[in-house]
Amino acid sequence: MAASDQLKLMSAAEFEKWLLSDEKHLPPHRFTEEIHIAGPKIRAKRISGCHFKEPFILSLDESTSMHFSNCHFDDEIDISISTVRHFISFDNCKIDLLKFDCCQGGKYQLTNCLVSRSVMFNNVERYSQINLLSSEINQNIEFRFLNCREENSTIFLRELEVNGKLIVSGGTPIKDLLIHSGLYNCCYFGTEVTNLRFLGNSKPLIMGDVHFDGHNYPGGISFEGVEITELNMYGLANTNTSFRFHDVVIKEVWNFMSSTLTDFKAIHLTFADDCKIYLDNSIITNCAFSNVKWPKGHQVQSIYENKDKRKKNRSLRETYRQLKQAMLKDGNNIDALAFYRNEMEAYREFIKDNKDIDWQEKLIVRLSRWASDHGQSLKRPIIGLFGFHLLFFLIAIGINYNGFYFTPNHDWSTVWDFIGSYFYLLNPVHKLPDTHGGMLIVDFLMRLSSGFFIYHIIRASRKFAKV
Repeated sequence: MAASDQLKLMSAAEFEKWLLSDEKHLPPHRFTEEIHIAGPKIRAKRISGCHFKEPFILSLDESTSMHFSNCHFDDEIDISISTVRHFISFDNCKIDLLKFDCCQGGKYQLTNCLVSRSVMFNNVERYSQINLLSSEINQNIEFRFLNCREENSTIFLRELEVNGKLIVSGGTPIKDLLIHSGLYNCCYFGTEVTNLRFLGNSKPLIMGDVHFDGHNYPGGISFEGVEITELNMYGLANTNTSFRFHDVVIKEVWNFMSSTLTDFKAIHLTFADDCKIYLDNSIITNCAFSNVKWPKGHQVQSIYENKDKRKKNRSLRETYRQLKQAMLKDGNNIDALAFYRNEMEAYREFIKDNKDIDWQEKLIVRLSRWASDHGQSLKRPIIGLFGFHLLFFLIAIGINYNGFYFTPNHDWSTVWDFIGSYFYLLNPVHKLPDTHGGMLIVDFLMRLSSGFFIYHIIRASRKFAKV
């Protein structure tokens, strides 16, 4: 026999009679009938260790205080209260489904509970304080059509494990929403929140997919000590929302498309090496980045990747340009150089098949990439300098420059003369050789090659001096 079956049985009528009595505490009982309480004035009540096997429906017109502890609800709980001074709390309870519908403010609290399905707040208004603490929700937490803009209205979520979705949508603005530590599989924010904070410093806050649609967040959005798998914050084009990222890890996707970031600060922001960043059609030059670890190669992606190649490269070029300017504004030349390289690479791809771009510009960009990776590689011009000069020097020997010729029987003095002549001609300002014809052409190509690669060596070696 189950432990709950040994509890004393109480009928719905007896329970309603007890609610209207002066008794404050109900010891453990078992209920096998649907509980539907509507209308009466209920004094402060504490219900402990009870087992409700059928739906529990509470619809009241008067202020009340009800505390449930160590209770078990096999079916849904539906609470509707039309007054503003009430306190409903659940502590160490097992709940199937919890719904608050059309409630006039008050305080709601859930602590150390296990919810098999969802927790839902629909049409909750005025001075509401909602605290969900140290509980596990197997499906969703839903806040829909709330009107909680008053000064004392807050929603506080702490140390929750939400296996479904956290949904905040519809209605008028919510004043304060604080999410403190816990584990969230998916979060969706589709309404205005004045102050929205995500905090996970003392204990970790791990979030899966987090989605924001184009609404205002006048008091700003703050992330601190948070690990996020996928962050989508698109469509914030006409907002003055401030963003603060501090000690945040983004693992897979960071999407800020079609947004205007006028007040954005990121400190100790870490992107995984393979994290995908999307910033198409956004304005980000006013952003401030400090101690940011970017994805491998400082790469960003475009939503046009598999749609329109030219639009993709044009969008990437603009994104890299804005990121470069944001880095320069903060005095971060190192990251600015990396974004400059990617900007030029996107531009090279953009003009490659563009017939409106002059061939000379295409050639300059291609040579810049090939010779020094747009000024970022020192190895490439050094290899090019000695490699091309060796090719031209061997051609010079082939036309009998300075009496040299190909034979395996050279002595050491001839070898040293060979090496000395190689480095002598490597200098692009060496004296004109006392010869004519083909050697003058080879000499000209040597000077041109040496000067070209020496310029790129200087360019790469001074890249940290000035972008």
